[in-house]
Amino acid sequence: MIEMEYRKELSKLYGSIWRPVAEVLLEGPRCSFSDLFYVDSGADITLIPDEMGRLLGLERPQEGKQELAGVGGHTIGVHVVILPMSIGGHRCHAQVAWAFNDDVPLLLGRTDIFDTFRVGFDQQALVTRFDSYQ
Repeated sequence: MIEMEYRKELSKLYGSIWRPVAEVLLEGPRCSFSDLFYVDSGADITLIPDEMGRLLGLERPQEGKQELAGVGGHTIGVHVVILPMSIGGHRCHAQVAWAFNDDVPLLLGRTDIFDTFRVGFDQQALVTRFDSYQ
């Protein structure tokens, strides 16, 4: 079992707030990149900004732009790719929505992740637990 501690951040609404994050290693054609992603059980798919996709060496096809809608119906253009990733040393492949802009947070969504890991949020202990099904 892998435990990732929540991260304390500032919120305009609440002041200080603890948010569930996980260190995720993404592997691309050019390089690998590790960063903290918000663990978002309400997100259908993992999301990365344009700059991260370019760093990884991803290339956009001429066609195939899709749109994602978030809270409030705001949509963004994305291209969905399948990337190898690791969480706590456990490797899997997951669909990732590569945004057409940089104005998006790093989100770890449910698709493929929740099929690979049993994910639990412990608000009292301020940890997210990932238990691999493998």
